[in-house]
Amino acid sequence: MWTISVVVPGEAAGLFQLALEPFCVAVAAEIHGPHWRVTGYCEDPPATGALDAALGVAAAGAGIAPPRPMLAALPATDWLAENRKSFPPVRVGRFYIHRTHHDRPPAGGRIAIRLDASLAFGSGTHASTQGVLVALDALARRRRFRRVLDLGTGSGILAIAAAKLWPARVVATDIEPNSVRMTRENAAANGVMPRIAAHVGPGLRAVPRGLRFDLVLANIQVRPLTSLAPAIRRRIGPGAHVVLSGLLRADEAEALAAYRAQGLVLAARHPLGDWVTLVMRRLAKA
Repeated sequence: MWTISVVVPGEAAGLFQLALEPFCVAVAAEIHGPHWRVTGYCEDPPATGALDAALGVAAAGAGIAPPRPMLAALPATDWLAENRKSFPPVRVGRFYIHRTHHDRPPAGGRIAIRLDASLAFGSGTHASTQGVLVALDALARRRRFRRVLDLGTGSGILAIAAAKLWPARVVATDIEPNSVRMTRENAAANGVMPRIAAHVGPGLRAVPRGLRFDLVLANIQVRPLTSLAPAIRRRIGPGAHVVLSGLLRADEAEALAAYRAQGLVLAARHPLGDWVTLVMRRLAKA
């Protein structure tokens, strides 16, 4: 087991937690003098290039120079088991997200999603993930969706949530092969694998040609969100919804402008702490 640590200003800690999560089993932040230390725990040292790129994106979003990561080896311990013990069930809207060792049935009316700790982002504890779950819960009270796209699926939590809310076909993509593997495993564990197709690839390149969607979920950072706006617009029909997350409140105006330029309007917003999730809708005649 290894740790990756960076010391950053307090207002940037959330971005760096998000940046480290794809590489780590767990990520924590603590006050370190006038700054914060963000520490991730991983089974093996990550590829330097991928880690530096992720930290560079987070640093650009925070407007600071990329911090130098500190790697250290830890004594042999079953950290995955320890990590599982540290995560109690999470309740978000109607969703009940739990690990295997918390297999007690949820209260009536809740939708259970079983996720074990993994190297893939999306445990249900981060505000950006919870914002999308809240948005899905709200959307499900008003309409049904038939074809869903989950960009940057991580653990597959959002794809699974959509498949449990509607009898929809879901396409889930991620640039990390480990994330796609975990999405397939988690989908199978939740009984929705036949309706979730998971693919490895950047952006919409991994999405089969010709498919159009009435709901797109994108829990990624502001720069890829804005750059993908035209491609997403080409893959949705009139009346479709796009849920944008992974956004700090300071990023909201930039994301809104990018999607309004594509003919989408703001249908709802769900702020959670320093983060915000935006629900955009393509007008029927746009």
